[in-house]
Amino acid sequence: MKVWMINHYAVPPSQPSGTRHVSLGAELVKRGHSVNLFAANFSEIGQTEPHAARRKGIHWEQVLGVKVGWLPTPAYSDNSWGRGWNTLVFALRALRLPKHGSDRPDVIYGSTPTLFAALAGLLTARRLGVPFVLEIRDIWPQSLIDMGMSRFHPFIASSAVIERYLYRHSDAVVMLMPNAEPHLVAHGASRERIHWIPNGVNFDLVPPFVPPSKKDVLELIYIGDFGGGNNPEVILDAAAKLQQRGGPPMRFRIIGHGSGLPAMLAKQAALRLANVSVEPPIPKIQVYSLLSQADIMLAPYSKLSVHRFGVSLNKLFDYMAVARPIVFANDASNHPVLDSGCGLECPADDPEALAEAISAVAGMSLEERWKLGLRGRRYAEQNHDFARLAAKLEAILAGASLSAQSA
Repeated sequence: MKVWMINHYAVPPSQPSGTRHVSLGAELVKRGHSVNLFAANFSEIGQTEPHAARRKGIHWEQVLGVKVGWLPTPAYSDNSWGRGWNTLVFALRALRLPKHGSDRPDVIYGSTPTLFAALAGLLTARRLGVPFVLEIRDIWPQSLIDMGMSRFHPFIASSAVIERYLYRHSDAVVMLMPNAEPHLVAHGASRERIHWIPNGVNFDLVPPFVPPSKKDVLELIYIGDFGGGNNPEVILDAAAKLQQRGGPPMRFRIIGHGSGLPAMLAKQAALRLANVSVEPPIPKIQVYSLLSQADIMLAPYSKLSVHRFGVSLNKLFDYMAVARPIVFANDASNHPVLDSGCGLECPADDPEALAEAISAVAGMSLEERWKLGLRGRRYAEQNHDFARLAAKLEAILAGASLSAQSA
């Protein structure tokens, strides 16, 4: 098959953030398919290809066998109008992708959370007469409503219309959240067309995992966004409580980016946390070597109503890949850390509960923590290896293509 993927925020392993679509595409290429991935050359993550601001046409790059086409989009520094304009420009560029030629796809795979990009993928598929498979990485606009936006806001209202249109007219729907099916069906998706493919790990990027060494100071690492559904700020409150209590010496490293960074730095200064460092994000290709330095991984999530659909966090499976125990602050409907037996879970947005969970794992022996890490590694290999997940995606794309041919 010739597959086109459209994801506004796709990045290569040389950049920070998740590399889901590059990894899935690379596995499809290994299975004999041709994959073109279209992404924006600028997003809040940063410039994703050299000299992005000066590009006028598509810039092509080969990444792990995937042909990545960077669509030119305007740079921005804020999180509202500039980002919105960037989003619309990307969707308009995606609508103008080539109609003919040897690269004409057999199927288009369009991803959210940017509904406009997914809609552009669906409309392009219809123009080219090929099937469209929708991927739902976040439940928009419900996630935005749960975070405080009015359902009567023009952006929310228009997004709700697009959401229903996408669910009704896609040839198949792939969801990342394990319990989102009732929402999708209630908003127009056909139950028999819904499939679950969670986030995963590209084990080709993961160096051999090794047991942690004995240290005088335990190292705890969080890596991810500052904002959205994540709540790394609660780590600072928990660290302050642990600092007051005494106990095993600990060093907290909070690594990432996002709109919550100023608040993080202000709170760190106010709490006078000498044992906490807030650090910039690093490329995905370097993440696993960094995580291997940790003794305990932290994944604090905010308490949001939308988490009733479940969560599928990149960071959890990256943590599992290097075989380290995890403390997961989570009020979602699924519990991957408990299911895998690789650590402890505690309520979200609760510094005291987080501090208690950290103390419990820190109080374990080196061997006990290693056993937890090994359970997580096995769980990730069995359930979240992109090689396995790509096989499921291949079947879905092939099924949509065959259905379209026989229609």
